[in-house]
Amino acid sequence: MITSMRISAGILVLSALCAAFAARAPVRLLVVTGGHDYPTSFYTLFEQDGLTWDHAVSNEEAFRKDLRGRYDALVLYDGSAKISPKRLE
Repeated sequence: MITSMRISAGILVLSALCAAFAARAPVRLLVVTGGHDYPTSFYTLFEQDGLTWDHAVSNEEAFRKDLRGRYDALVLYDGSAKISPKRLE
């Protein structure tokens, strides 16, 4: 129930972003998943006009490089409980 509410909220946010940027360049998203099962239909949320997206299968992969300037928004749909020692510093 809570997960479907979060997904619904995410869809609303994405729709608002798309509408706001429709006349401009596509919204650049980084979608981070991992740590739990989910239906592959999840990815269809990002198959719409006004969006371009990349996928990272873990937060470790996602945050390996500096993201500033590469993405307009992050979609964090991961359930990782691990934090690398480097990130703890």
